[in-house]
Amino acid sequence: LGNFPWTHTYHADLIDFLKKSKARVVVMDIFFTQPDADPLADERMGEAIKKAGNIILPVFMPYRISIPASSMDNFISVDNLVESRKEFSDNTLSQGHINLLADSDGVYRKLPIAIRYSGKTFFSLGLEAALKYMDLRPDEINLSNNYMQIRNKKIQLENSRFAYINFSGLETASPRFAFSDVIKGLVGPEN
Repeated sequence: LGNFPWTHTYHADLIDFLKKSKARVVVMDIFFTQPDADPLADERMGEAIKKAGNIILPVFMPYRISIPASSMDNFISVDNLVESRKEFSDNTLSQGHINLLADSDGVYRKLPIAIRYSGKTFFSLGLEAALKYMDLRPDEINLSNNYMQIRNKKIQLENSRFAYINFSGLETASPRFAFSDVIKGLVGPEN
């Protein structure tokens, strides 16, 4: 498909394919902060996101996140957040954050469950995807002192804010397909 960044038309084509294939939730972990060289490509992608109605895009706090020791809130408050272009982010199903906090040795072992910005709560991107996929209502999610409860499932948290992550590269039973193969029509919609 050529050098990255690819034209937004490719992303719109992928979104259209996934919509026709009846994907319940589409999570894109790519930021679309810059306009495409072709303004029509941006229009096309904005329309694809709106028409799909199930797109989740990332948000990101671009500076180091600090947590006041006195804070007892389950959410980490931030004073800046980067989103994709407005014509994309305004038409998403939702957005999830992709911030990680390194431990003192520089290794990433945990992620904030949620961050708050301007009165809005953003769950981590993967968690937001799972919540939307399961079609959960906000009243079915409870953050308590040391765990998060989703319906009847409890997820243990560290310091009321973090979930441990596993970067061990576990293989899944689900097949994986290259973006370019989907765009080229080499992947059937049943996948």
